[in-house]
Amino acid sequence: MKLIPTQQPTSSMHYVRILIEQLEKSGQSSDDILARLGIDITNIERNPSRIETHKLANFVKVVWEKLQDENLGYARYPCKLGTFYWMGRVSVHEPTLRKALNVGVRYCNYSVDDYRLELRVAGNIAYFIVHMKYPELDPYHALTELILMGWHRYSSWLIGVDIPIIESFFTYKKPKHWEEYKYIMPSIHRFESGEIGFCFAASYLDLDVVQKAEKLGGFMERCPADLFLRHRGNDSYTTKVRLILEKYICKEPLPTINLVSDTLNVAPETLRRKLREEGVSYMKIKDMVRMDTAIYHLHNRQVSIGDISELVGFSSPSVFSRAFKDWIGVAPNEFRCHQQELSS
Repeated sequence: MKLIPTQQPTSSMHYVRILIEQLEKSGQSSDDILARLGIDITNIERNPSRIETHKLANFVKVVWEKLQDENLGYARYPCKLGTFYWMGRVSVHEPTLRKALNVGVRYCNYSVDDYRLELRVAGNIAYFIVHMKYPELDPYHALTELILMGWHRYSSWLIGVDIPIIESFFTYKKPKHWEEYKYIMPSIHRFESGEIGFCFAASYLDLDVVQKAEKLGGFMERCPADLFLRHRGNDSYTTKVRLILEKYICKEPLPTINLVSDTLNVAPETLRRKLREEGVSYMKIKDMVRMDTAIYHLHNRQVSIGDISELVGFSSPSVFSRAFKDWIGVAPNEFRCHQQELSS
């Protein structure tokens, strides 16, 4: 992953291309819209990779309005504008995230015909599953991505906590723009899986809903910008430290904060302060990198728990197992069993 030297968060130009295609399919021209939003159509060809995220978000809003469809044309039937908002209206009053999600899922399953949502809990892990009834109508997986992003961001907003995703999984092959998934669904990504969805520690389901109905309009107004912006910390010290640690994992012991600070050309005390301001610690980032790597290898039954323990830098399998359980609430072997059941 490469850091992007820009003052503005950016997104993949892939999304602009497919939205232009959807407008053209509906018989509408995108030229005036792009010009009004400050998107240079010639730049799409000259610079095929990135676009400022706020411009992409505005374009998504316009396409929603032009198509009168929150499904963006990627389903059999249009989804009326405001459907996601009214899901929020009926669920925001619930006392806990578990109850809010159950109400929201029931509302959407009653209101939308082209996909079905499911909240499933297995042990200490919660799974948010999306059953796409007609995946062939969503060839670029744009609707699938919006559904996953929307429900993760809404869930996090409800409880005032950015819910860390343990893993995201998809039935389809790795798409060409798969690196964007590091931002839109930050987690371990597993493609060609048995289902579509993401999982997180079930303990978050029991947290209180802290938001009020009068703030729901503001949250919805910021969509879709928040969907693409939420995890786009390209210039944060958290991201910089994680990128450095990812180069060392599975190859040699993870470096000390002193070595990392030297690499970043800052004093160790300054780095600690910068990370503290971003709400993390050096040890927490190390654990995130170790956890991601461990989850990746747990999907391969040929790799033993002992080998994984050594790969991620623990002194023994028992120490690794205790740490892993602290991270996500279940032991490594139990997590491996859950994933095997999910894939079967």
